[in-house]
Amino acid sequence: MRRTVGHLFLMSVAAFFSWWLFLRPPAQAATAVARADREDSALTLEPRQAPLPLPAVEEPMAELPLPPAPPPKEAGTPEGEPEDDAPAGEPEAEAEAEEKPRPAPEPETARGDAMRAEMEAIAESEALIDRAEAEVRGQTRQGFHTTLHCAAQDQLSIARFFDEPVVLVPRSGLNPRASLYYRVDPRRPSRVETVREALPLQRYRQYRNLFAFSYESLPKPLRELRRRVFVRGDIYLFAALIPAREWALVIARRESALLARNRSRGGAPRTLEDVRRFTMRYVPLAGDAYDIRVTEIHFADGERWKPERS
Repeated sequence: MRRTVGHLFLMSVAAFFSWWLFLRPPAQAATAVARADREDSALTLEPRQAPLPLPAVEEPMAELPLPPAPPPKEAGTPEGEPEDDAPAGEPEAEAEAEEKPRPAPEPETARGDAMRAEMEAIAESEALIDRAEAEVRGQTRQGFHTTLHCAAQDQLSIARFFDEPVVLVPRSGLNPRASLYYRVDPRRPSRVETVREALPLQRYRQYRNLFAFSYESLPKPLRELRRRVFVRGDIYLFAALIPAREWALVIARRESALLARNRSRGGAPRTLEDVRRFTMRYVPLAGDAYDIRVTEIHFADGERWKPERS
């Protein structure tokens, strides 16, 4: 009996050591499996898409002015459907929708002809065009602004007279490998064109932000252009781009208004360095022409001056 108990004890000890050596799962393996599971989860949670690269330009794309906060929703959206809010470009030349009635066109056809002749003369002035190109590219004094007012229904006719590109740039179209934007030709506005190339945005740092107007107030071709990218957050730019030739007229009008102010008031003459903001507006003339006139000069010391004819 005692011998039988001894044999059973020895068999139990042998079975325990056999299990210990050959059958027990090692502790390190369990730890390695757990660590591998955590790594797989981390990889799954990592973002798979990198941000869209911006196209290479002569000047950083970040210099294209953007507002610090999203603008309010559009008043009247495409097809009457709700839209997401998203930042939209807001340039130095800011188009602001006016509540006032649109000014009546000038009755004299000569005014429109004279304006066209003046634009031709401006285009031949290399010095003025050089200054305009510098400002259009964003080279302006910090704290100095020019604000342009115009009516929503005039956008296509203004663009036609000044030969402005009217474009919608989707954010996805900024990818150099799939560059794309949409445009309306103001001279043939019956259809929206798709352009599969990069828009040279560095040449147009001044533009009229078409998001400044309600959707319903825009001409039909611009509403059609707007519908090419339905969600506002997917749009990088929806605007009429101001070329250097048009901005040269802005510069000429600013200087004329500053001279008029100095003639009308005594004291030391004011210079461009004294100005904080020029407020201007597009004025329709006979023959589908447009002028740009200064309505107010706001100086850095608080003085405000308005020309007699606004």
